[in-house]
Amino acid sequence: MIEDDPVLTLEPNEIMKDYKEKQCYDIKAYKSGYITEYNKEIMTEFCKEHDTVIIIDHAIDTHIYKGDILLSLTKDKAHLVEEDALKEWVTISSEPSPYSAYLSSMLKLTDIAVRALSPGVNDPRTAIHCIDQLGHTINVLSSSHQNLVVKEDQKLYLIMQGINFDQLLYDVYYQIIHYGKEDYKVVKAILTSFIRVAQDNTPMTQAIIWDYTEYLFKDIPYTTLHAFDHKDLFNSVYQLAIICNKTDAYNALFKSNDQKKEARVDKQSIKQNNSS
Repeated sequence: MIEDDPVLTLEPNEIMKDYKEKQCYDIKAYKSGYITEYNKEIMTEFCKEHDTVIIIDHAIDTHIYKGDILLSLTKDKAHLVEEDALKEWVTISSEPSPYSAYLSSMLKLTDIAVRALSPGVNDPRTAIHCIDQLGHTINVLSSSHQNLVVKEDQKLYLIMQGINFDQLLYDVYYQIIHYGKEDYKVVKAILTSFIRVAQDNTPMTQAIIWDYTEYLFKDIPYTTLHAFDHKDLFNSVYQLAIICNKTDAYNALFKSNDQKKEARVDKQSIKQNNSS
């Protein structure tokens, strides 16, 4: 896992944006294929020797074409990187690396959940179990969508793009949301998985999770829910809103005009439980 690599540290995404706003010099891909490895040690030594920073804007397993921008340097040293040297820096293969196994496993869980939700099977318990497992896996990966940097003695050498967390959530949850939105126990399971990821995570991750919560409800007629269904779902939504610091957004988007329904959401207890 990325967190186990002692060379890398996690930084907010703004650090890459700040550097990319400076004048950079591009190095282009020497062939088409999947990026399967970056040799951080060799690139770091190059940066030390030539007083530059390398910006890596493609995560592992990204597919690129020959001639696409592969790397950027903050100083004009690109002419010093010949193709043979570049092949030592970046490995481009015809197949994705084993690192993509995490996504493959999650998509298999997504497929099982979708099949379980089909009318011919109608097994929401299996779907809920898959959603629970997806929540655990995504929680492990949740910090890896930040920028990954290599630095020594506070001097920065490499900036690497982490996992595309927005796309990961979409790929994993889209079909489950599409087929399971009418079963409120399935919807609640998705919310529970979101809560697991959002807890003790960065504000950036929490903001993405909240965006997907709004997306989850875009086709759910939550204003017409029975009071029992409203309470069951919106206790979880409000808990997530508190964790993500989105109570104002909750009030603006989800507050029910039916005061009896709204009163069933035990906001005070939820606040106390989260504060403790």
